Formats: sequence, C-alpha cells, structure tokens
Amino acid sequence: MQEISEERKKMKALFGELVEAKQAFGNLKEKHLRLLKHFGQVQALLDNALDRNRLLLEERASLQEEIRSFRKKRRISIENTLALLVFLQDLHLGEAGSFVPDHCQALAATLELDAGQNWRLHQAARLYRLGLFHVPEVHRQRSDLCYKATAENCMVQVPLASARMLEQMDGLSGVARILRCMGERWDGSGGPLCLKKKAIPLESRILSAVLAYKEMLQEGRSPEDVLLVLGSQALWDPAVIEGLRVFAGDNNEQKRESLRIRIWDLKPGMILAAPVHARAGAMLLPEGTAVTSRHLEWLAAYSGAGPLDDMVRVYKEELQVIRGNLL
Repeated sequence: MQEISEERKKMKALFGELVEAKQAFGNLKEKHLRLLKHFGQVQALLDNALDRNRLLLEERASLQEEIRSFRKKRRISIENTLALLVFLQDLHLGEAGSFVPDHCQALAATLELDAGQNWRLHQAARLYRLGLFHVPEVHRQRSDLCYKATAENCMVQVPLASARMLEQMDGLSGVARILRCMGERWDGSGGPLCLKKKAIPLESRILSAVLAYKEMLQEGRSPEDVLLVLGSQALWDPAVIEGLRVFAGDNNEQKRESLRIRIWDLKPGMILAAPVHARAGAMLLPEGTAVTSRHLEWLAAYSGAGPLDDMVRVYKEELQVIRGNLL
C-alpha cells in the first residue's frame, strides 16, 4: 500500500508538471502566434514601403527625363534665339566679320576661361552691335558708341541697349552683364558703374580691349604701335593686352591667307583657320584642324542636335589645291 501511495504521488507530481508544461507551451504558442501576426504586419509595412519606394524611383526617373527634355528644348530655344539675333543684326547692320570673335576666342584660350565664360564671351562678341538698332543710322559709325566710356560722358548707348535687349531673354542674362560692363575700365574711370580691376567681368575686359584694338587698327596703325599705346594706358587689363600681344605675334609669324566658306562646303584636306562653333557657342573643332571625312560625319551628326554656324574660315592654299586652283 505504501508503494502504491508513493507511485500515486509521483504520478500526481508528473501530472502537475505536465499541466504546467502544457500551460507554458500554450503561452509560448500564443506568443509565437502574436509574433507571427506582428511579423505579418511588419512584412506588409515593408512591402508597402518597397512599393512606395519603387513608385518614388519611377517618379524620380520620370522627373529626370522631363528635366532633360526641358533642358534640351531650352537649349534649342536659346540656340534659335541667338541664330535669329545674329541673322537680324547682320541683315540690318552688315556682317562684322570674324575679327572680334576670333580674337576673343584666342584670348579666352590664353587666359584659360572656363566653358561657361567662353560661351558667354563668344555670344557677346557676336551680339555686341545689337544696340545699334536704337541709334540713328548717321551715328552708327561713331567709335565712342561701341567702347569708349567715362563716368562723366557715358556714351555706352549701344552696349547698354544691347544688354537691355538680351537680359529679357531666357539664358542670356550673363551675356547681357558682359555687354553692360563693356564701358568699365581697369583704372575705374569708365562707366556706368565705375567698376575697376577684377570687379569688372573678365569677359567684358577682353571684349572692350579687342574692340579698342580693332578701332585703332582701322585708323591705319600697325599692330605693334596699337599694342604699345594700349599697353601704356591704364584703361586696360595688362593680362588681356599681353594676350593680344602674344596672339598678334603668332599671327605675324604664321600669317596665311584664309577665306570664309559655307560649313557644308568643307572637304577633307582643308585646314581650319578659325574654330568651328555651334550657334549656341560650343567649340566643335579648334583652329588648325585638318578636316577629315570623320570630322564631316561628326558635324553632320551634331547638327541633328542643334544648328551650327553657317560659315567657317579655312586656309586658302589648301582650298585652292582641293578645288583644282579654281579660285
């Protein structure tokens, strides 16, 4: 009997432990189910976040594509505007030739202007005469309209008028600033703002010095005499005058006769006497390039993205050889 009683006690104890184990297992199962439920909720939130992230990425890609499309359309619009302005300027005022753009381009390379400065300077060199539309024809040849200016006698109507026309156009405010500051002088004696030294935009310093150089050359002086006069004056940036001196020296050493032809008349073997530009200002081929069939194919492909300058300058001797001395 005592042994049976002991067995019952053991069975009862085991049964109690089993009940406790079942309760513990039930609790664990309940916790496990809660965790599974929470895990499902977290998984749903994660899936939702991934979906939203995917949508955001798609929206971002779409927005980037729209921005690229807008920039392309804006660039084409600016190129078309510039082409129209140059056309109207040349139509009503006559072609000014390539002297000013070529010298500005050479100085831009010498003074290491960045791409943005180079573009703005190139456009300013093409459009600085726009303001002549506001000047009676009998006064259009006055040199003081173009580049001479003092604080007392601020005859900069042409540059200021040109600037006012351009600053209202999309993408051309930087070009307008260059033209507005063409009357400023290195020593502070210019106008309209009486800026001096490096407070004057570098592009304005270059363009005004090139115009002064051109004006004195048209008076019949030699390049050496003109550069001597400009270098002795405090009106001009010494670095710009030195750049002009180097460019003039290079031209004297390597002076070759050149001609302007239509860009699509270029043939392999011709040598460029001046850079080839897109109308928006980007330089496509540098001066001195020996044109090849590959260059012509590349220019044709580039013209699909934006217009090119209509005319290019090539050295006459190579042109004569290619055309069979028909010139």
